[in-house]
Amino acid sequence: MFVRLLLVLLVLIAAFVAVRRVQAALRGDDRRRVRDARTVRCAHCDVYFPRDEAIEVDGRTYCSRAHAERHRA
Repeated sequence: MFVRLLLVLLVLIAAFVAVRRVQAALRGDDRRRVRDARTVRCAHCDVYFPRDEAIEVDGRTYCSRAHAERHRA
C-alpha cells in the first residue's frame, strides 16, 4: 500500500514538473529572443555594441544620444 502511494506521488510530482517546464518554455519565447549578433563601433568612443542599439547620424553610428550630440557639435 505504501509503495503504491509513493509511486502515485512520484508520478504526480513528475507531471507537475513537466507541466511547469512546458508553461515556462511557452512564456520564455519573448525572453529568449536571439539578439542580432552584429556589432558596430561608436564613432565617438570606439566601443563596440549591438547594431540594434545604434543611433545613426549622418551615416555614423553612436552608442548613445550624448555621443551623437557631442560629435555633431
